[in-house]
Amino acid sequence: MSIRPVFAEGILSGTKTVELRRRRPSIRTGERVVIYASSPTCALVGAFVVGQVDEHAPSPLWERFGAASGLNRREFMAYFEGAVRGVAISVAKAWRAAKGVQLHQLQEIWPDFVAPQSYRYVSAEELHELPSEWDGVARAVGRQKRPSVSVVATSLSPRGP
Repeated sequence: MSIRPVFAEGILSGTKTVELRRRRPSIRTGERVVIYASSPTCALVGAFVVGQVDEHAPSPLWERFGAASGLNRREFMAYFEGAVRGVAISVAKAWRAAKGVQLHQLQEIWPDFVAPQSYRYVSAEELHELPSEWDGVARAVGRQKRPSVSVVATSLSPRGP
Protein backbone atom coordinates (compact mmCIF):
# COMPACT_ATOMS: atom_id res chain seq x y z
CA MET A 1 0.00 0.00 0.00
CA SER A 2 1.39 3.37 -0.94
CA ILE A 3 1.37 5.83 1.95
CA ARG A 4 2.90 9.30 2.32
CA PRO A 5 6.05 9.14 4.44
CA VAL A 6 4.62 11.14 7.35
CA PHE A 7 1.64 8.76 7.59
CA ALA A 8 3.81 5.68 7.13
CA GLU A 9 5.96 6.89 10.05
CA GLY A 10 2.81 7.43 12.13
CA ILE A 11 1.67 3.86 11.50
CA LEU A 12 5.11 2.42 12.29
CA SER A 13 5.49 4.51 15.47
CA GLY A 14 1.95 3.72 16.64
CA THR A 15 0.64 7.31 16.60
CA LYS A 16 -1.58 6.66 13.55
CA THR A 17 -3.68 3.55 14.00
CA VAL A 18 -6.01 3.85 11.04
CA GLU A 19 -5.29 4.26 7.31
CA LEU A 20 -7.92 6.09 5.27
CA ARG A 21 -9.01 5.40 1.72
CA ARG A 22 -11.62 6.98 -0.53
CA ARG A 23 -12.32 3.58 -2.08
CA ARG A 24 -12.42 0.21 -0.36
CA PRO A 25 -9.40 -1.91 -1.28
CA SER A 26 -9.61 -5.71 -1.40
CA ILE A 27 -8.28 -6.05 2.14
CA ARG A 28 -9.67 -8.18 4.96
CA THR A 29 -9.21 -8.35 8.71
CA GLY A 30 -6.03 -10.24 9.56
CA GLU A 31 -4.33 -9.59 6.24
CA ARG A 32 -0.77 -8.30 6.25
CA VAL A 33 0.02 -5.09 4.42
CA VAL A 34 3.51 -4.04 3.35
CA ILE A 35 3.98 -0.27 3.49
CA TYR A 36 5.55 1.56 0.56
CA ALA A 37 6.33 5.14 1.63
CA SER A 38 5.78 7.37 -1.38
CA SER A 39 7.93 10.29 -2.53
CA PRO A 40 10.37 11.52 -1.42
CA THR A 41 11.13 8.30 0.54
CA CYS A 42 10.19 5.86 -2.28
CA ALA A 43 10.84 2.68 -0.29
CA LEU A 44 9.25 -0.29 1.44
CA VAL A 45 9.53 0.66 5.12
CA GLY A 46 7.49 -1.85 7.13
CA ALA A 47 4.23 -3.72 7.41
CA PHE A 48 1.05 -4.00 9.44
CA VAL A 49 -1.80 -6.38 10.19
CA VAL A 50 -5.30 -5.18 9.32
CA GLY A 51 -7.46 -5.00 12.42
CA GLN A 52 -10.76 -4.26 10.72
CA VAL A 53 -12.06 -2.43 7.68
CA ASP A 54 -14.93 0.02 8.19
CA GLU A 55 -16.85 1.88 5.52
CA HIS A 56 -19.08 4.86 6.41
CA ALA A 57 -20.04 8.35 5.30
CA PRO A 58 -17.25 10.86 6.12
CA SER A 59 -18.89 12.44 9.21
CA PRO A 60 -19.48 9.16 11.10
CA LEU A 61 -16.04 8.00 9.95
CA TRP A 62 -14.52 11.14 11.52
CA GLU A 63 -16.45 10.62 14.76
CA ARG A 64 -15.21 7.06 15.07
CA PHE A 65 -11.68 7.27 13.64
CA GLY A 66 -10.67 10.92 13.36
CA ALA A 67 -8.38 10.94 16.39
CA ALA A 68 -6.50 7.88 15.08
CA SER A 69 -6.12 9.19 11.51
CA GLY A 70 -3.19 11.58 11.91
CA LEU A 71 -5.33 14.38 10.44
CA ASN A 72 -7.24 17.27 11.93
CA ARG A 73 -10.96 17.59 11.07
CA ARG A 74 -10.38 20.11 8.25
CA GLU A 75 -7.76 17.88 6.57
CA PHE A 76 -9.94 14.80 7.09
CA MET A 77 -13.00 16.40 5.50
CA ALA A 78 -10.91 17.87 2.65
CA TYR A 79 -9.57 14.38 1.90
CA PHE A 80 -13.11 12.95 1.69
CA GLU A 81 -14.60 15.97 -0.12
CA GLY A 82 -17.06 14.74 -2.73
CA ALA A 83 -17.01 11.17 -1.41
CA VAL A 84 -20.27 9.62 -0.29
CA ARG A 85 -18.41 6.99 1.74
CA GLY A 86 -14.89 6.49 3.01
CA VAL A 87 -12.90 3.58 4.39
CA ALA A 88 -10.90 3.25 7.60
CA ILE A 89 -8.38 0.39 7.79
CA SER A 90 -7.43 -0.23 11.42
CA VAL A 91 -3.85 -1.20 12.22
CA ALA A 92 -3.72 -4.12 14.67
CA LYS A 93 0.09 -4.47 14.76
CA ALA A 94 2.92 -2.83 12.82
CA TRP A 95 6.54 -3.77 12.08
CA ARG A 96 9.30 -1.40 10.99
CA ALA A 97 11.94 -2.83 8.66
CA ALA A 98 15.52 -2.55 9.94
CA LYS A 99 16.29 -0.83 6.64
CA GLY A 100 13.98 0.37 3.89
CA VAL A 101 14.19 -1.08 0.41
CA GLN A 102 14.49 1.80 -2.06
CA LEU A 103 12.57 1.91 -5.34
CA HIS A 104 15.67 1.28 -7.47
CA GLN A 105 16.50 -1.78 -5.31
CA LEU A 106 12.93 -3.08 -5.66
CA GLN A 107 13.23 -2.74 -9.43
CA GLU A 108 16.43 -4.79 -9.35
CA ILE A 109 14.81 -7.49 -7.20
CA TRP A 110 11.45 -7.43 -9.00
CA PRO A 111 12.17 -6.13 -12.55
CA ASP A 112 8.49 -5.40 -13.28
CA PHE A 113 7.94 -3.47 -10.03
CA VAL A 114 6.14 -0.15 -10.36
CA ALA A 115 5.41 1.91 -7.26
CA PRO A 116 1.74 1.33 -6.46
CA GLN A 117 -0.72 4.20 -6.78
CA SER A 118 -2.86 2.58 -4.10
CA TYR A 119 -1.97 -1.08 -3.54
CA ARG A 120 -0.83 -4.25 -5.27
CA TYR A 121 -0.35 -7.86 -4.20
CA VAL A 122 3.03 -9.41 -3.48
CA SER A 123 3.54 -13.12 -2.93
CA ALA A 124 5.25 -14.55 0.15
CA GLU A 125 7.99 -15.78 -2.19
CA GLU A 126 8.59 -12.24 -3.43
CA LEU A 127 8.90 -11.02 0.16
CA HIS A 128 11.65 -13.54 0.81
CA GLU A 129 13.62 -12.07 -2.11
CA LEU A 130 14.06 -8.81 -0.16
CA PRO A 131 17.37 -7.97 1.58
CA SER A 132 18.17 -9.71 4.89
CA GLU A 133 17.12 -6.61 6.90
CA TRP A 134 13.58 -7.59 5.92
CA ASP A 135 13.76 -11.17 7.23
CA GLY A 136 11.74 -10.46 10.38
CA VAL A 137 9.07 -8.53 8.52
CA ALA A 138 8.92 -11.13 5.73
CA ARG A 139 8.50 -13.94 8.28
CA ALA A 140 5.75 -12.04 10.14
CA VAL A 141 3.96 -11.02 6.97
CA GLY A 142 4.37 -14.44 5.34
CA ARG A 143 2.45 -16.12 8.18
CA GLN A 144 -1.03 -15.88 6.77
CA LYS A 145 -3.45 -18.12 4.97
CA ARG A 146 -3.54 -16.13 1.73
CA PRO A 147 -0.39 -16.64 -0.34
CA SER A 148 -0.13 -12.94 -1.13
CA VAL A 149 -0.04 -9.71 0.81
CA SER A 150 -0.99 -6.19 -0.11
CA VAL A 151 1.72 -3.64 -0.66
CA VAL A 152 0.08 -0.50 0.56
CA ALA A 153 1.51 2.66 -0.82
CA THR A 154 0.30 5.74 0.91
CA SER A 155 0.63 8.82 -1.14
CA LEU A 156 -0.08 11.74 1.05
CA SER A 157 -1.34 14.06 -1.56
CA PRO A 158 -4.51 16.04 -0.94
CA ARG A 159 -6.41 13.02 -2.25
CA GLY A 160 -4.64 10.30 -0.30
CA PRO A 161 -3.53 9.94 3.32
